[in-house]
Amino acid sequence: KKFSLLKSLLEKNFHQDLTKPNIEGRFSNHDETESSKNKFIIVAAMLVLIFGEVTPKTIATRKPVEFISRTSILIDYLSRIFAPFTNLITGSINKYGTKNIGDMDGDNEITEADIQALTALGEQEGQILPAEREIIDSLLEFSDRPIKEIMTPRVDVLFLSTPLSIKAARSIVNEKRISRMPVSKSESLDDTYGVVYVKDLLNLKVDSDTIEIENLVKDVIYLPEYTTVLSALNILRENKSSFACVIDENGGIEGVITIKDVLSEFVGDLPDEHDQRFLGIRRLGPGQWRIDGKTDIDDFEEFFGLKPNEKDVATVGGLFLSHSEQLPSEGEKITIDGLEVTVLEIDNRRIESVVVKKIAKK
Repeated sequence: KKFSLLKSLLEKNFHQDLTKPNIEGRFSNHDETESSKNKFIIVAAMLVLIFGEVTPKTIATRKPVEFISRTSILIDYLSRIFAPFTNLITGSINKYGTKNIGDMDGDNEITEADIQALTALGEQEGQILPAEREIIDSLLEFSDRPIKEIMTPRVDVLFLSTPLSIKAARSIVNEKRISRMPVSKSESLDDTYGVVYVKDLLNLKVDSDTIEIENLVKDVIYLPEYTTVLSALNILRENKSSFACVIDENGGIEGVITIKDVLSEFVGDLPDEHDQRFLGIRRLGPGQWRIDGKTDIDDFEEFFGLKPNEKDVATVGGLFLSHSEQLPSEGEKITIDGLEVTVLEIDNRRIESVVVKKIAKK
């Protein structure tokens, strides 16, 4: 039962409290002076402190496994002997005391604050590593977050449209360098019916314009956009899948989410099959780089040693737009902290890439 061990440990204190007055009475009967009583109190306190508190706790702390193995049998034996008495007391409290103090056998709710306090204490005592505490804090922080906040939005989703040959599909995935792609029956993402994993496509010993990819298409999971991150993780794990489409209330596809997206919320960025640090930043020459517009602003600032941007932007493209009063055109330039940033390519009103050049100090 839940409290059997706790009951057994409390029994020791109970019998100690019963025994102590008897011993005190024996000593005090010989000499009723105040001095003798004070001496007994001091001696009894020292004995209880040394043999009832300090010594057993010190032994248990230094050799916990050995201590538990030797005392567990005794504790179990004592708990069986005094079980009728403790069950009577517990039953009485549960029956007559629940109106004021609640059901003792009920589940005690552990709050988020309790877990955070325990992890902080564990870190202070060296039982939990700082990195482990960060993961626990992330679990608490992001477990109730909806997946629509971490998904790859619809506009950024690359997909395959059937009918499509093996050869054509390989050509597309080699160019895009991603590990999986949804498959649609039309030119619309909303008609997605499955997903193709690039490793299956590349491992296939066939390269033909006539053989289509239908046999490689796997079933895809659909998750409502307000599914929590933790629920999404459990669903993907139960279905042994690493990919899902995120749908809105009308059944339209809002975006996609991968197991990597979910785990990254808890443990930080994870490497994918082709991911590298600063993958979107490519050197063109001395003091000049080409940068993808969707490069994370934190990576951009770290790469160039810039101070954190105060504006609420997430990508390099967004940073450029925040310094422009209208939609920029290709070739337009701005200056940011000693860097000349030039729009290189725009597609469908999105900044696809920019060229960054260090400005020589005068």
